[in-house]
Amino acid sequence: MLAADNAVALDSVISRMMGLDPARLRLLHKARALGLGDFAPEAVEVLGELAVLEGFRLPALDGGAIQHSAQLQSLLESRIVMRPKAERARCTACGTCVDQCPAQALRIEDAVAVVDREACIACFCCQEMCPEKAIALVAG
Repeated sequence: MLAADNAVALDSVISRMMGLDPARLRLLHKARALGLGDFAPEAVEVLGELAVLEGFRLPALDGGAIQHSAQLQSLLESRIVMRPKAERARCTACGTCVDQCPAQALRIEDAVAVVDREACIACFCCQEMCPEKAIALVAG
């Protein structure tokens, strides 16, 4: 049982259970820098025993597994080139996508949502939140 109210503390406990020092995870350093919590052992109170999972095999943390897998490379490359685009026939220009875009990469123009491809961070929140399902993902 974890006595903490933040995901950083939870992730740090899970990494310890896997036999991994949470200080090796860059995402936890970034989260701490953003004020989302701390992963230091003294900052996390574990209620009960923190048992390391027997036989848990960690993946390589240097990215080597991804670099040597053509399938993973292909998947990543396909996601990197995808960008949202509003389908004019379905878009009602309600502005939900504009309101939900964390990068402020959308605007309503000529009664349809338009994506600024340079500003888009490919989070696809616009597609997820569109009530009309008018946002499609297209290459490039």
